[in-house]
Amino acid sequence: MASFPLDQLGKVRAHAAKGISWSKSAVIVKRIPFPKGAIPPHLVTYAETFAKTARDCKAKIVKGKGAETVRAMNACIRAALKRK
Repeated sequence: MASFPLDQLGKVRAHAAKGISWSKSAVIVKRIPFPKGAIPPHLVTYAETFAKTARDCKAKIVKGKGAETVRAMNACIRAALKRK
């Protein structure tokens, strides 16, 4: 759950929600999540890099059976994005 300063309450998309079990109050204010499929502005550069890497790896991977292909794809992406 993302938190934000109360002085930004009018600037942030938020809504009141029923408190959860560990909350001491009956109502909490939660930030509204991004719509499904939307990329938050601060993650756009990462999404572009990941998409390019995924396309490159997809071309390299030999199609196997189910989990084999997934593991190979994950390993390829991990190796390509690993910080040096």
